[in-house]
Amino acid sequence: MSLTNRMNSFMTWKSGKSLIYILLILNASCSDGTPSTIDVKESPKQKIKEKPKSDKELLDKNLLYITDKNAVDVFTNYFEENKERNFIISTTYGRIGIKLFEDTPIHGGNFLYLVKEKNYFDSTLFYRISKDFIIQGGDADNDNIQTRRFAIGDYSLPSEFKANHRHLRGAVGMSRTYGDNPDKVSSSFDFYIVVGNDVGNLQLSAVERDNNISYSEEDTKQYKNVGGTPHLDFQHTVFGELTFGMDVVEKISKQEADSREWPIDDIKMAISVAQD
Repeated sequence: MSLTNRMNSFMTWKSGKSLIYILLILNASCSDGTPSTIDVKESPKQKIKEKPKSDKELLDKNLLYITDKNAVDVFTNYFEENKERNFIISTTYGRIGIKLFEDTPIHGGNFLYLVKEKNYFDSTLFYRISKDFIIQGGDADNDNIQTRRFAIGDYSLPSEFKANHRHLRGAVGMSRTYGDNPDKVSSSFDFYIVVGNDVGNLQLSAVERDNNISYSEEDTKQYKNVGGTPHLDFQHTVFGELTFGMDVVEKISKQEADSREWPIDDIKMAISVAQD
């Protein structure tokens, strides 16, 4: 109903109500001369309180607003109930396949929810490209995407660091802020894919010292053979990995960018659940 029609309906109702009110007073006054009062207060017994809807009911109706208070339960449950784990990222440079890990259900559930329920990533960008480091996406510099974010919720994700998930080439992780973030909580929407470079013993030793972690012999072997960005280990949550399309990732990482690492030409993406 348009605003005009609603106003007309309201005015009609208001006029009708006033007329009834006047007639009732006149009728009461004429009957026995005693003034009459009309109690417009609703009796407490007549009030019917609507039962608050559960998060699951709101989620089923696609009406749930995500906050820090409900994010963990919502995404953990969603990840358990929805078994899709493989996704396709479509870009103008080709397609990229990614798979979610089973042991990071909060981050995995968030990603799955954004793709399956919200189609959030469609028309977002890979907005940061850094050769031999990462490509980062999930946002865009326009009001449409910001409005979409606002409608989904205002929340962050607690870290899910796992020793078996390193920042090897092709790892998929979640970005985060570094200022005033002692718990290293993750962003809600912005993810990255590791491009990485060759990693030697000296680099790994420096990371072990600076980040107070220890690499196993297998970790060292993988970084040497595969490459990656080990200084991000236990700083960001890795929640997935590439299944194909590393050549596409590398092609994107080599596009021209400005001093902020923002690509000169927009690199749009769309993400869908992979069909078995």
